[in-house]
Amino acid sequence: MKQDRTTRGTLSRLFSAAAAFAVGISMAATPAAPAAGPLTTPFAEAADTTVSIRAWNPPKSSIIIDFTTGAVLSQNKADEIRHPASLAKVMTLMLAFEALRDGRLQPGQMLTVSAHAAARPAVKLGVKAGATISIEDAMRLVATKSTNDIAVVIAEAIGGTEAQFAVMMTEKAHSLGMTNTVFKNASGLPDIAQVTTARDMATMARHLIINYNAEYKAFMGHSSIRYNGRTYTATNRMLGRYQGMDGVKTGYINASGFNLIASAVRNDRRVIGVVFGGTSAASRDAEMTRLLDGGFKAAAALPRSIRPRPRPFLPATNDNISAPDAEQAPAPITVQPTSFMMPRRPIP
Repeated sequence: MKQDRTTRGTLSRLFSAAAAFAVGISMAATPAAPAAGPLTTPFAEAADTTVSIRAWNPPKSSIIIDFTTGAVLSQNKADEIRHPASLAKVMTLMLAFEALRDGRLQPGQMLTVSAHAAARPAVKLGVKAGATISIEDAMRLVATKSTNDIAVVIAEAIGGTEAQFAVMMTEKAHSLGMTNTVFKNASGLPDIAQVTTARDMATMARHLIINYNAEYKAFMGHSSIRYNGRTYTATNRMLGRYQGMDGVKTGYINASGFNLIASAVRNDRRVIGVVFGGTSAASRDAEMTRLLDGGFKAAAALPRSIRPRPRPFLPATNDNISAPDAEQAPAPITVQPTSFMMPRRPIP
């Protein structure tokens, strides 16, 4: 009943658009997997930048915003309904950061893998039900390798069940002004009712960096991590390749194409970008590069007087647990006219 009350208004407004969107990219239109490459299931978090698929054109949208002012530097179909895929994990991680701050989770806490979590499809760590993992390792694996099973482990530790955690995700999204977003699971795996927009994803990323800056730096920008004697390479291949990029998250399901939320800093100016609908990881990254480059040029003309103040990370104690209304809410994203216009040309 609580879930119905939480999402009824948004779902009734979005369902027809989401349904039409899903029909247009139904399994009948889903491309066959290439002979070699990561697209062997509709759930794969593809990281191979060489994969390219013909006769597949997932719906595209994008937005670039200035972090400091919230001004929109460029946008393309930024309010059209899309499926978030693994971009949903950013909200999963943000709720984990929040739970660590207010004491619902403890540093070093060991989380138990349930049968439900262990049964999630790839990409996954592949641990068996009953195994345990520390909250810090869990967050690193979700942020860097996009492990679906470990995202559910975090969700169940906070919400009891993944379904109840998804309600919490949606409630948080709506509290931030992400009114076109509904989450149905912690990982971003396919669900027709799990929807968002490029603008909402930018709002989420800006809130994350403003209010969880220390955690963002600690967990969201690793190009690789070590766990249990093995090295895991990040799904975001732009880390270390695009000047100034320090996060945040990739996403892929067949229904969405290749998605990316990215944030980069140059000359003390941060820009956030969101891209949906790439036909490969390489084309998505090329589009993000083009848009961020243009965004930095446009942002150079904006004022620097509005400075969001990142909150420091404080271990939860009785003395420093913040009241709910103490959290900074980012200013609304507003359109700022600039001289930057997005070139209309094919993605390389």
